[in-house]
Amino acid sequence: MGLINEYMLQMYPFLLSAFELKKQYLPLIHGYIDDSSPPSNY
Repeated sequence: MGLINEYMLQMYPFLLSAFELKKQYLPLIHGYIDDSSPPSNY
């Protein structure tokens, strides 16, 4: 279990930055699909 925790701690910054990118690009993608929802929801 310790090994998995170490791996997660190392991957956490990467996952966090990927999530931030996703949060930035999701409004653009959803903007094409649904114009009624504000980007701040994502």
